[in-house]
Formats: sequence, C-alpha cells, structure tokens
Amino acid sequence: MSIFGSLGAFRGLAIAGGTAADKIEALEKERQDKIYDGFKGWVDKTIPRAGEYKTKATILRRKVSEQLEQVIDKYLGTTKLNDSQKVAAGRALLKDHGNKIENIDKAYEQSSALSQILYNQASDSYKKQNKFIPLSTSAFVNSRLANLGNLKTKETIDDAALFTTRTNLGDFNDSPEGIIKALSIYDGSNIFRTGFDEAHLKNVATQSLPAGMEEFRGPMPELARVDRVPVVNTLDAMKEVQAFGLNEAKVRKYIYDVTKGDKGYTWKPTDWTKIYKQGVSNVASKTGFKEGSISFTDEGQIIFPQAPAGSQEKITYNKTKQTVYDVSFSNLVKNAVAANQYDSDTFKAVAYGLAEQVSVIKTPTKLDGKVDYAKLMNGSIYKFGNQKAIYYLLNVNAENPIDRGKLQILPQVATE
Repeated sequence: MSIFGSLGAFRGLAIAGGTAADKIEALEKERQDKIYDGFKGWVDKTIPRAGEYKTKATILRRKVSEQLEQVIDKYLGTTKLNDSQKVAAGRALLKDHGNKIENIDKAYEQSSALSQILYNQASDSYKKQNKFIPLSTSAFVNSRLANLGNLKTKETIDDAALFTTRTNLGDFNDSPEGIIKALSIYDGSNIFRTGFDEAHLKNVATQSLPAGMEEFRGPMPELARVDRVPVVNTLDAMKEVQAFGLNEAKVRKYIYDVTKGDKGYTWKPTDWTKIYKQGVSNVASKTGFKEGSISFTDEGQIIFPQAPAGSQEKITYNKTKQTVYDVSFSNLVKNAVAANQYDSDTFKAVAYGLAEQVSVIKTPTKLDGKVDYAKLMNGSIYKFGNQKAIYYLLNVNAENPIDRGKLQILPQVATE
C-alpha cells in the first residue's frame, strides 16, 4: 500500500465534461506530490539522525547499566537496603562523580586516607580508648547520601540507565506525529479520491525509525529523590566567619565577664552555655533577627521565633538560621581556645551537644590529596571520611601549618 492508503471511488463523476475532471486530477496529483515530498524529506532528514542517536543511546545506556551494577556490588552490597534503594543510591553516587565509577573509587580512597590522617593526629588517650577502624564502603556511602533506608521507590537498573541516558543526550523529539500534523494541511478528503490516512502515515514513519525510539521521548520515568549529606565548601564558610565572627576584643570581654580576671577560675558547663547564648544573640542581631526574638532551652539549644508560613520574615529566618548555628559555635570555640579550656571536660560537655547542629565543611586538600592545614579555620567542623572533627587554632604564628592547631574527633556512632 502506498503512503496514501487505498483509492476511494472518484467523487467527481457527477461533474460534467472532461475539463473539470482533468483539473481535479491535476490538483489530486499536486496534493499527493506535496504529501510525498514532505514525508520523504522528513524521512531523509530524520532517519540518519535517529540512527546516530540510537547508537549513542544504546552504548551509553549499556555503560551506565554496567557501572550501576559495579557500584551496587562494590559499595552497596553489604547494606540492608532493598534492591530499588540500592539502585537509587548507586545512581546518585554516579551522578555526583561525573557518571564514572573510577571517580567514586578516587573519592573513596581519599576519604579513607583522611580517616587515617585524623586518627593519626588524635591524642594518645583517644587512641588507647578507640581502635582505628578503616572506612568501609557502606560508611563511605552514608557519609555522602542521606536517609537511603527511607526511600520509597521501585526503580530498576534499566529505569536509572534510561533516565541517565536521556538526561545526558536529551530527548529525540522528531516524532511521526509532528510531520503528520504538518502534512494535514493537504488533506482534502472531501473532494479528492484519496483521503489523508493518518494511521497509515504514522505506521510507515514509525517503521522507518530504529525500533524503540519512543523510549527516548515523552514523560521521563519517575525516580526517587536522593538527599545528600550537606557539606559546606571552605570559601563559603570563611565568608560567614569573616562577616559575623567575634573579634579578639569581644572574646576577651566574654571571658572576663565570667572569670573576673581570676586566672585560677574553675570553669563550669553553665559558663560555656552563657557564653554561647551571648554569642548567639550577637550573631542573630547581625543576621536580621529582631532583638529578643531568640530564646533558649535549659541546655542552651536555640529556639528560633515563629513566623507565618510563606511570609518574607519566615524566608529570612530559614536562610539565616544555619548561619547562626555555625558562626555561634565557631565563636564558642574561639573563647575556649583563648581561655585554654578547649580540652576540658566542662567545655566538651557543652560543645559536643551543640556540634550536632553545625554545618560540616569539606576538608580542604592539596593536589596530592593531603590536608591543606593552612586553610583550616578555628572553631569549624570538618569531614574526614565518615568522621567529624573540630579544629582548634592554637598557634597562628607556627611556621608549619600542621603545627598551628589541633583536630578533635567528635564522638559518634559508627556509620555502617
């Protein structure tokens, strides 16, 4: 059958005379020629593009599927996640590392090295109480991806591979429906002997394309959103501290207000809670909170003010709340260092609890993968593998940056 379908009865039999019939016949041929030329032009242009796209898509899809299987086997095989959760986690890991498993391997190796570096710098008393545990693959995953066990998903490796392929290559949108709609202006089935057979045209167009092209256009498969463990970069953290951190004069004042100049003063946890509250109020006033709008629990935890949902006030509070947590903690540590109390049990009793709400900063490293100690900031919390540590700047004038401060490992439940 031609692209025009079967011939119908000639509707012009009632037209008297051969001249009218000849004109109708000429118009019929012109119409058919336009449909044919338009359709053939679409086929000639589209088929090569479709073939090239399908080849690339097939190669990429297969590669992504193979890499997903490797990532799941290597980094998620020992977890308690179900198969679909493992697929979602593997997809997220690949996306975050340029869709290359070798980049994931490099990140894991670096995180493992940072874990060892942090442990090596710990105090002898810490090492006596804590044996070094190499970073496991599951701990590495959990240090980057959050709430995997709560994901509600049924995605398969093929779903994830198709999603990644379409995301990277874009959709192939040269569909038969488009050319058929464009050619429908030449219908004229009420006059001419051959009607415009859309179904037949679509069938011919579809058969002209490589099989399975419909997978690469239309609605994308719905995949679960995987949350990442938030990590702040060094530059952003530095800007916050410079904008809202305490200067040395303020630190000395806070310490004097507690000790009254008594160098033998015995510090209490309540003293650190008081200093923390003062610091919070100072940062809050600089970041847009109204005076007196912030209150505290008995343990010193911040109670932020309420605001109408969707209001500008609420938006401002949400944006600056984390800044208050981060800078206030940094200021607290500065006071502890200045008072030479950073390693005391009374300070740790307060600081460790507050640290849970503080942003974690990505540990700055040099090109060789070693820690760039010159960029560590006093009172910030850094990520070493699946562990976190507070950095205390103790001697800013030390020639070797590694000798300028100390990293204090925060206690935490091992992530497995």
